[in-house]
Amino acid sequence: MDHAFATCTAMEAKRKATMMLAIDAATWVLASAGLLDGHKATLHWQELDTFAEVEVTTARFFRSGRFMICGGASTALDMILSLIQGHFGAAAAFDASTMFIYDPERQSEIGRGAVRLREQGSAKLLAALDVMAEDIEQPLTTFELAARSSLSERSLNGLFQAELGLTPGKYCHLFRLKRARTLAEDTQLSQEQIALRCGFSSGVSLSRSFRAEFGVSIRETRGK
Repeated sequence: MDHAFATCTAMEAKRKATMMLAIDAATWVLASAGLLDGHKATLHWQELDTFAEVEVTTARFFRSGRFMICGGASTALDMILSLIQGHFGAAAAFDASTMFIYDPERQSEIGRGAVRLREQGSAKLLAALDVMAEDIEQPLTTFELAARSSLSERSLNGLFQAELGLTPGKYCHLFRLKRARTLAEDTQLSQEQIALRCGFSSGVSLSRSFRAEFGVSIRETRGK
């Protein structure tokens, strides 16, 4: 793309957009147009040492004012999921994260993908699920979840039973196990690391619950 044209396009976007996303080399375009004056920015790690236009950060992605910037293709998903969480909540971001890599037949088979709850759940239930998703690494008690959701424990239990047919504790346990399965399938994290990210006290505890729920071990899941 011609540099002058790119700069002109960036200026035009600034006049019309409430938010601008920049990936990889797009940071140079914004900086050249003077749009990042007074802001920090990030870009591809290979370019950090040569980028002197504005103060840089090594963060995978960074938000400053109306600008949201990531350093490359591998960090774009992180940025977009953060954007989804900011607009729609942690549960929606979790739902979106389970869509990759997209394969309709496989996603349906293993119970992943976009959940129907987004279209059917009440506002109170969705708010409670957002709180649950935000604290997946350190699961809340039913009392804590109710308090954070501005509900009584009785109301929270009734809400989950009426709309999901499960207690909050059982749903949270399944939610954490499904997250563990996603990490087992899509990452090279160790069993202990997955356990910590999903709120289990140890890899052994996760392994026991994982096999009881899915009928296979984490190792077997990775081999599929």
